Amino acid sequence: MSMNLIKDRNLITLTNEHIRKNLSDALSIFAQSLERLNESYTQMASGENCVYHYTSSDGLLNILRNKSDRRNGDNNHRVALWFTRYDCLNDRHEQKDIYETFQKYCQVRRNEISPSFFEIIDKIEPSFDVWIDDEGGSSMSECDAYICCFSREDDLLPMWNYYSKSSAYSGYSIGFNIHKLKEQKINESGFAFEIYKVLYNDNEKYDLFDRQLMPLIKKYTADCSEENKGQIVFAINAMLSHYQYALKNQAFEHEKEVRSVLYLPKTFKGVPNIVSDIQYRNSNGYVVPYVEYYLDVQCVKTVRIAPLLEENLAKKNVKEYLDRNDYKEVDVRVSSVPIRF
Repeated sequence: MSMNLIKDRNLITLTNEHIRKNLSDALSIFAQSLERLNESYTQMASGENCVYHYTSSDGLLNILRNKSDRRNGDNNHRVALWFTRYDCLNDRHEQKDIYETFQKYCQVRRNEISPSFFEIIDKIEPSFDVWIDDEGGSSMSECDAYICCFSREDDLLPMWNYYSKSSAYSGYSIGFNIHKLKEQKINESGFAFEIYKVLYNDNEKYDLFDRQLMPLIKKYTADCSEENKGQIVFAINAMLSHYQYALKNQAFEHEKEVRSVLYLPKTFKGVPNIVSDIQYRNSNGYVVPYVEYYLDVQCVKTVRIAPLLEENLAKKNVKEYLDRNDYKEVDVRVSSVPIRF
């Protein structure tokens, strides 16, 4: 069963048959433009093969610990990344940036589009609800987004400060093969998976909107009927919802973030050897929902040690841990940030 992401707050009132009958054109337009953009906006810079997850020493051990279920005959070595529910991340502006940016974009481009089309897009309201619709039409499930954050660089001083959980810069960054992470996108297990390169600069965000809206502008220019208008509004809302986790305020630009997002039904119960059941942990006094997402051990390519750890001992012990847990060809590096304390 392959999965489609459907994101619109009004879909709860529509049957699957009605959606397919009246909105198929809009979904087709969105799917075509999405296909063109996904590769360019999730692709790393030329020559980059890894993305990097910053964590504490406890996080390092938990991620790299073998998660295979040998009691049930599972001998495949797996690692586990924690995906946290979207509303428990550290950016209180989460989800909101894309809609505020879109409103600014509409004003910037106002003189370049027809007044009637501007009237359509200017009145589009944000929708945070996410639904998964299976192509067989048997069900629709309301979903939550669970997010795991990476960076495009493995030795950034602000990231050591944020994510190593210590004022002494005593954490680690783990390098994961981006291509193997992307292979995880294909699943038939009742959930959806996406990878986004986060955009911070307004010009990049406007370029994203330009590329998505152009086919819709052409379609509306050719046919401005009420039915077509409804399809276009749906397609634009779907586009905004799809990229709501890919745009952030420019204040976070130093993170150079890449995001993996799991869209899980609210009733999700876990899939053996792929995603755990929804679990809960303590974080700064909050009870935070998360899931473990299991990856093949070959995804792990590098471990970078933070600036102020004693270099020889830290490197020796990490290598020993990796060797004892059957990791092959993982490059252990020490930070090159020239900080004294």
